[in-house]
Amino acid sequence: MSASATVPGASRPGQLGLWQLRHPQASPPATPLARPLAPFPMTVADTLDVNLLGYDYAGSTAGAPMRPV
Repeated sequence: MSASATVPGASRPGQLGLWQLRHPQASPPATPLARPLAPFPMTVADTLDVNLLGYDYAGSTAGAPMRPV
């Protein structure tokens, strides 16, 4: 299931990050948080803070029309 199907406002790439910034109190159910993500040495809970993973979301999104090559 895609993020856009489960999170309002997350219909385009980058939108999920903006939604998370606007809803900091939202959190996933506790049940899967301890689930390991094999083959990686981390759990679901370890992936919830993108900043700790070394990533950051854009402050906004924009699109541009494609020109034929």
